[in-house]
Amino acid sequence: EEDLDVSKSISAGMASTSAGRSTFEEYQRTIGAMFCIFWLMRLHLDGKECFSFGMKKDWTPKTEEDFQGNSQDSQELRVEYKKRKAFY
Repeated sequence: EEDLDVSKSISAGMASTSAGRSTFEEYQRTIGAMFCIFWLMRLHLDGKECFSFGMKKDWTPKTEEDFQGNSQDSQELRVEYKKRKAFY
């Protein structure tokens, strides 16, 4: 996360692209697109689950249990899980 903040501050002074986005935003969009392709190529393995639900820190697909939280944010997590499950 600290690296992300450093990258943002470095790119803040740079010129924008022809689309009007900063170079940092374009970089993030490119990496996101590459991850989509990566997960789609792995549909027969765990790609569908990772693409829909995300990953844990150990690079395994998140499960329903990962969307359980403390009472403060559990409702928000349940709504998020329902959206992802419908997409899945």
